[in-house]
Amino acid sequence: MRYRADVDGLRAIAVTAVILGHFGVPGAGGGFVGVDVFFVISGFLITAMIAPDAAARQLSLLEFYQRRIRRIAPAFFAMTAAISVAAWVLVPPTDLARYGQSLAATSSFSSNLLFWRQEGYFDSGAHAKPMLHTWSLAVEEQFYLVYPLLMAALYRAWPRRVPLAIGALAIASLGACVVITATLPRAAFYLMPLRSWELLIGALLALDVVPALGRRWQRELAAAVGLGLIVGAIALVSGSSRFPGAIALVPCLGAALLIHAHAGPAHAGPAHAGRAHAGRAHAGSGPTSTIVGAVLRARPVVFVGAISYSLYLWHWPLLVLLRYAVLTPTTAQLAAVAAATVALAALSWRFIEQPVRRARSLSRRAVFLGWAIATALTLGFGLLTVHRAGWPGRVTPAVRALDRASADFNHDRPRCHGSDRRPIAFADKCVYGRADVAPTLAVWGDSMAAELAIALGPAAAAHGQALLAISYTSCPPAQELDVATRPGCRRHDDEMLTQLAASPTITTVILVAQYKRYLATIGPAFLPRFAAAATALARAGKRVVIVYPIPTPPGAVPRLLASHAMRGGAPTDVAIPRARYEAENRVTIAALDALVGHDGIVAVRPSDRLCDAARCIVYADGQVLYWDDRHLSVTGATTLVPLFAAAVEWSRLDAVSPPSP
Repeated sequence: MRYRADVDGLRAIAVTAVILGHFGVPGAGGGFVGVDVFFVISGFLITAMIAPDAAARQLSLLEFYQRRIRRIAPAFFAMTAAISVAAWVLVPPTDLARYGQSLAATSSFSSNLLFWRQEGYFDSGAHAKPMLHTWSLAVEEQFYLVYPLLMAALYRAWPRRVPLAIGALAIASLGACVVITATLPRAAFYLMPLRSWELLIGALLALDVVPALGRRWQRELAAAVGLGLIVGAIALVSGSSRFPGAIALVPCLGAALLIHAHAGPAHAGPAHAGRAHAGRAHAGSGPTSTIVGAVLRARPVVFVGAISYSLYLWHWPLLVLLRYAVLTPTTAQLAAVAAATVALAALSWRFIEQPVRRARSLSRRAVFLGWAIATALTLGFGLLTVHRAGWPGRVTPAVRALDRASADFNHDRPRCHGSDRRPIAFADKCVYGRADVAPTLAVWGDSMAAELAIALGPAAAAHGQALLAISYTSCPPAQELDVATRPGCRRHDDEMLTQLAASPTITTVILVAQYKRYLATIGPAFLPRFAAAATALARAGKRVVIVYPIPTPPGAVPRLLASHAMRGGAPTDVAIPRARYEAENRVTIAALDALVGHDGIVAVRPSDRLCDAARCIVYADGQVLYWDDRHLSVTGATTLVPLFAAAVEWSRLDAVSPPSP
């Protein structure tokens, strides 16, 4: 295939979008769609590369994989080696063990599967993973393991219908992606079969499925619309969008239009006509000219495209490590990391990528052997780091103590905490406190309820009582609330509300939720639905206790404290400004204030215990109060227990004398 500078220019747009989005540049919140653009480009180029040989039945898989290793492995292993050294210095033990796990998965091109099992790409915890960005490399390499075999088989068995088969696969993958995004968005985001349609769009371009644009105005329009679709997606798509799904079509079609607008005129003959035609891949007479194409082929833009792979490799781990190195990065520090990214990428391209790709002295055997050794070393270090629990001997005992707070959560979560994958019926909910009495209290909420319930258990037991723990991932207590990403949430809430209202023993229900999160993801409908559930319980004769917003830290607290201590900082340096807490929760607090006092509904305000006039604490008296970036630790939840004394009215519950079950 003839070299196309405009494709490198398109790469430049894609990688710039990703970097701007990750660095938080305003207006680039959807920068992650640059990866979708990369997928289309990859499908186009790889098909243009292998289709001629597949059509002629001369495709060498060993030669193909040797070229892939030369293309991606040297810069990749150089990056992982350097980042591993930096992580050893900057990252606390628990997170270093997680890094080792992701490093092992990354070296075997399965990191997308690991991250799929752990948490979503847009979840805040994912942003502390230096290897998170390798999910897309894993998707591509998994695709490349299958695709050459598929192409060879199709050209042997059905040579005149290869484009039809590829098109059918693309439609099936897209359809599955759209359906699964609605229910399991994390799977749709990370898994190769649900992303392969993006690469297959590029493949269809290379197979001449789309008629050539013969007129200048057609090419100009296609290029302008294509660029507009990509820029629009960058500006308008966000982490809260239902992505990938149908929305991902926008940047993918934009990339396809830009590639097609600058293709040479089509050759005569059907797409299956043989080696010469299959290899044309819109490159026969070189890219045609448009205004957008002239920009894409400008030398500075092409250079950025040329180093885009190394830019992508380096930008994310450097950004993550910056957050370990400084508590709150300044604009100047972010700019310095961006500059370092460009410098390292240029050096990597010039002294690692290019020499290895062009070295004729490297035999195929040497390439595969070098790749195997580098993979074994990287995989081994990753697994050993996991086995050694992040090498805690690197840090002081004080740092280790702070770091261990990430394990101070309710360890009954696996059997007590519900989710769409594992719903738990009302009759099977966990009970804390006295084991020989029926529960008189219930703690009902999303995941915030898990630690609060176990913390209140001893207080209940001290009064001869028991409490029912009701928690469900990303599902707040509410009435008739639909949560698009949690299809089981409404069923769960309906059952809990009905059962709690009808329970003859439960007299008090404590409600807790991450209000700010649901206002952002569900919208204004959330608070009225929450209020409706509270009111329904109160009118059923229950004493309803509403827990007001819990202050939200700027990151996972054990990580923040431990990494800050590794740099000589004190735990008390880390806090949440009270003004920020008030601003973030102003709407929620006003709505809850309007609810409390009616129908006997009472309030518990965590800020009374955690905040003073200036700030809200995350650490007190040698104890870490959060186990991640939003949930109170069991220790932190225990500090709130005295606030419930009046609200729960233990003395009134003592008089109930609940019967034994």
